[in-house]
Parts: sequence; C-alpha cells; structure tokens
Amino acid sequence: MMFARITSPALGAALLAAVAAHPAAAVEWYTGAKAIEQPKTDWFSWAKPLPSKDDWIIETPRQQAAPTEPNKPKAEEFSAISMRGPTTTSGPVKTPGLLVKRNGEETSTDYSPPQQTTQYAVDISVGFTGRNTSSTTVGFTSAGGQKLDQTGPRYHVELQMDAPCCFGKSVSFTGASNVSFGASAMVGYEWSGEKGSVAGYVGANFVNVTKQFVGTESDFGLQTGVDMSAYPNESFMASLGGTFSTVNLSHYARAKMGFALREGLYIGPEAVIIGDRHGRQMRYGGHISGLKISGLQFGLAGGYVVDRKRGNGVYTTLDMRAAF
Repeated sequence: MMFARITSPALGAALLAAVAAHPAAAVEWYTGAKAIEQPKTDWFSWAKPLPSKDDWIIETPRQQAAPTEPNKPKAEEFSAISMRGPTTTSGPVKTPGLLVKRNGEETSTDYSPPQQTTQYAVDISVGFTGRNTSSTTVGFTSAGGQKLDQTGPRYHVELQMDAPCCFGKSVSFTGASNVSFGASAMVGYEWSGEKGSVAGYVGANFVNVTKQFVGTESDFGLQTGVDMSAYPNESFMASLGGTFSTVNLSHYARAKMGFALREGLYIGPEAVIIGDRHGRQMRYGGHISGLKISGLQFGLAGGYVVDRKRGNGVYTTLDMRAAF
C-alpha cells in the first residue's frame, strides 16, 4: 500500500468531498476489496470495529420479499461477513465480538450456535479407599434414538469390578482379598424437564466373586435403580442415585448437593452408602462436579470412610462422562 502526503488544503478538501460522495468507490480504492453499498446512511456505517483494531465486520441486510408476493413472510434481517480466521462445521463456534443484526436490532457481541443434544453417554468411575480397596465402574446409557435431555425410554448396561488396591491395609482378614466382578442390564424411563429429571430402571445383574482360599461363587439376581437430579436455579444443584440387587441384598446410594462456582461447575458435600448382607460402609465428603475438558466432563470427590469391617479411613473417587 502506498501513501502520499497532501500538502495542498484545497486538494485535501476535494478528496474528502469525493470520499463522502462515493464511499464505496473510496473503500474499493483503499482496500482493494469491493465494499457493500448500504442505503443512505452515514458513509462509514457499513463497517464496525471489533475489539481488535485489525478485525472488521461487514454487515448487509438480506433481500426482502418481492412486492409481488404479499403472502410471503418478511425475511429475517440476519447477515454478517467476518474477516477473522477460518470457520468450522465440526461443532459449536463462538466468535467473540461478532456483530449481527436481527430484524434491524443489534444482538449480543458473543454469539454461540446451539449445541447438538446427545443420544448416548459413557460413564466411568474409579474409586479408592485407605483400606486397600478399589472399585471401577463403566456404564453405557442410550436414549433409544431420542435425546438424553428429553423425556423417554432409557437403556443402561454396566460393568463393575472390586479388588484390593492400592494403598493402606484392611483390619479384617475375612473378605479382605476378595475380587468381585459384576454386570447388569436395565431398561427404564426418564422424565426430564428444565429444572431436573427423574429416572427409574429395572433389570438383571450377574455377580462373580473370587474368595481367597475358598474359590469362586456366582449368582444372578434382580436389580433396580433410580437417578434424580434438580437444578432449581443457576447457583444450586442436587442429585440422588442408587441401585438395589437381590444378590446378597447389595445396595448403593449417593447423594450430592452443590453450589455453582461458575456455569455448570459445582462444589459441595456428598454422602455415600455401600453395603450388602455382610456389612455396610458410609462415606462422608465433598465433591467438585462439572469440570469440562476437551468434550469430557469430570468430577472429583473425597472424604472419610466409616467401615466397621475393614476399618475407617479416607476415600477418593474420580468420575468421567463422555456424551455423544
């Protein structure tokens, strides 16, 4: 780009008058790109600066319906051309500073297209206690071709393994080295709304336990489950989930409540009950839930364990969800 210094006042006034009379031609001469001519308004109103001085948005209204089509609804005025960076169609794109118009009124400068609601979810949970015990659970949930945030049927399968690991020592010899493997399949229905959801499940489960010095035992049974969550406002959440099986009368329940640190991220207390006909364990602690990294959602919990069979201690749990 070449620039020349104007030393003649008369010549400068003439150039300003030419620019005011023919702004489109002046912009084309200056930038090398053809500007979009607008209706009679201020000559510089076709372009508005973004937060960065090097970014520009060119706005132009869409062509309205022809007068010969009186029954055709008026087209929505929504058009913007951005000169910043490439675009993508692989997911939501957020363009800070994008200036758009809807029916002649300027909207927020931060615009995010709506995210695609998911139909499937994979949940993974890994937990440890200070008494040499660990538990790993992998679950898969399907909405049966619908969306997970819509009311409808649900299908859930789950695998679980409990084994001695990785630190600490149990105070009880009996059952301290048992390794158990479980699998379940359930069908259910979920009622979902803007402020929360309630889901109920019923199905069957299989449990295989390898006992030290004894051998292996297997059993089938009936299993039921419930999952409830509530978001009464943007700053608070509560949830309750649990299962019950006829195999050894095993049961599990986890209740959480949280206060928003920011949108979708909560911190608060939790309580957990895990048990069967042979004993029960209580957990009291805190959690942080809703941490999103690269499309995955994580949660971390920890606290104190009360277990008369293996001994009291500490626990920690890492949860992960991938929805698609």
